[in-house]
Amino acid sequence: SNINAMRLSLKDDIAERQETEMSLREAKAALENIFNSANPICIVSLEGEILEGNEAYYHYWPHSVKRLKCHEIRPAAACGTDTCPLVKIKNGAASVEYEVVLPRAEGGETTFIVTGRPYYDMHGKLSGIVETFQDITERRQVQAVLDGERERLAVTLRSIGDGVITTDPEGRIMVLNKIAEHMTGWAMEEAVGRPLEEVFRIVDEDERRPLESPAAQVLRSGKIVDLVSGTILLSKDGQELNIADSGAPIHDSRSEVIGVVLVFRDITLEKKIAQESRRMDKLEAIGVLAGGIAHDFNNILAAIMGNVSLALMLTDSSDKRHHLLSQVEKASERAKNLVQQLLTFSRGGNPFKTLSTISDIIRESAEFVLRGSNVKGEFDFAPDLWAVEVDKGQIGQVVQNLVINAVQAMPNGGNIRLSCENFSLKDSEEIPFAEYANSERYLRIIISDDGCGMPPEVSSRIFDPYFTTKEKGNGLGMAVTHSVIRKHGGHILVDSKPGEGTAFTIYLPVSTKSTAVVEEDVVPVLDISGIGRGRVLIMDDDELVRDIAVNMLSAAGFETLNAVDGAAVLEIYRQAAASAKPIDVVIMDLTIPGGMGGEQTAAELLAFDPRAAIIVSSGYSNDQVMANYRDYGFKAAVVKPYNMQELVSTVGRLMMDRAS
Repeated sequence: SNINAMRLSLKDDIAERQETEMSLREAKAALENIFNSANPICIVSLEGEILEGNEAYYHYWPHSVKRLKCHEIRPAAACGTDTCPLVKIKNGAASVEYEVVLPRAEGGETTFIVTGRPYYDMHGKLSGIVETFQDITERRQVQAVLDGERERLAVTLRSIGDGVITTDPEGRIMVLNKIAEHMTGWAMEEAVGRPLEEVFRIVDEDERRPLESPAAQVLRSGKIVDLVSGTILLSKDGQELNIADSGAPIHDSRSEVIGVVLVFRDITLEKKIAQESRRMDKLEAIGVLAGGIAHDFNNILAAIMGNVSLALMLTDSSDKRHHLLSQVEKASERAKNLVQQLLTFSRGGNPFKTLSTISDIIRESAEFVLRGSNVKGEFDFAPDLWAVEVDKGQIGQVVQNLVINAVQAMPNGGNIRLSCENFSLKDSEEIPFAEYANSERYLRIIISDDGCGMPPEVSSRIFDPYFTTKEKGNGLGMAVTHSVIRKHGGHILVDSKPGEGTAFTIYLPVSTKSTAVVEEDVVPVLDISGIGRGRVLIMDDDELVRDIAVNMLSAAGFETLNAVDGAAVLEIYRQAAASAKPIDVVIMDLTIPGGMGGEQTAAELLAFDPRAAIIVSSGYSNDQVMANYRDYGFKAAVVKPYNMQELVSTVGRLMMDRAS
């Protein structure tokens, strides 16, 4: 029985041993399978000796490396230093990672990421490092391609003249290029991750209402979206830019929308140029209209105003008819002023300039408007103001237009401040119109009020023809103002905010003729009951104008003759010169349709008689000849329609000049 028991025990021991051996073989096979996996693995002793490697390892390194030092087959700068992976493991590191580059026999290189972990013996003692190699050559190649693409994309974005922003599917910013940074005022590191609408803030130009984010529109529709015209971008620093832009979806390889790309550009300058072009087109259209009607309409007005002047002479001031005629005269003056405003736009027109002291023009024009209103004018004129060459009527109209606007902006009354001072570019640090400066010295006129002010969308268009915010306005007043100042070689600026009033600043170039204060010419009030002595020849193609000029001068005591064109003038003048009764003064219409006009006639007449006293007359007050009449040999100029006082005074002065 003991023997049987021993047999059974031995049999069990053998079976157990066989089972253990089987388990060991299976475990060894499993370890070998793991060890001989696709990735290279090697074991290195604490002394740096290669102890073992798997099949994948020996695919890259020969079996002969076994028992060699690791630094002999894989030399690196870290060998022998504290950064050596083996040293780190010895010092207690749980794992290390580094790169190894292995040259290939056929050329090229293989790059590995090596992960090292502690290797323990059967007693649990640290005996080396086990290293696993992962071939990342292809990954690096792909990464290099991606890096190249990324760099090319970055270069492209930097080179694009438009702003570019990309977002993720939630509309959060991923990338801004430099132009987008500049336009929005946000640096990329500040903007990344923020909702697009926080950085790309846009409003409607007219209504100032916020506009929906284009990213939201694209993500919702999955289609390309263009911004509506009149979009304003509000930058972080408060700058406002007119922009045009479009947003498009970004698709992945499965055609899924993974974001939005927004491309936008600054069109502020383009918009200003287009606005100025439209303004000039309107001005040109008005100029064509004005040029077409001015001659005939002014001739009609001349007849009306002349006859009214004569009729007023024939009625007593207490007569009711005298009052009615005065009203007609006032209405005619208004019609004359309206035509002159239209003529301001006429193509190529120039102001009828004379050397003037501006302070009197400003004061008289402003006081005329303020008379009877609840608004007070405060005048502040610097001493020794420089003289300017201006069209007194046009500059007076400018002042009146600005003062009228100020009065209307203060229905409950208030103060208007009108100041004038000398302004020298060389003595000024800030020149608001430096790029347009055409003179070194200017007179600066400031007209300001405490009225309701204007929002930007109004002040930016205030000089546009036909633009008005008034129910009964015609939109010409401020356009005329702008045109007059520009034609004087000057500049006009507006500064206005709602609730803070408005200030207009005008710069007029100083005359090169004199810097002293000019004494204004005083036109003597002539007694037309008999002052006229002399012969006056009147040339005009319009019978009404000729007749009224003859009647007014005859009433003043002058002897008159008339002609329809230049040829007739030359004949009459030569005949009179040969007689005992020569012509003293000639009045010539500048334009004679189908005949010799004033300019040519004057040249031929002066060739015959250099002392001829010639007055040029025209409804085109802005004509080059009218503006510079002395350059063409004329002694004076009268603008049609004229009244009796203007005509008789002008003729009378020439008579006195000839007599002196």
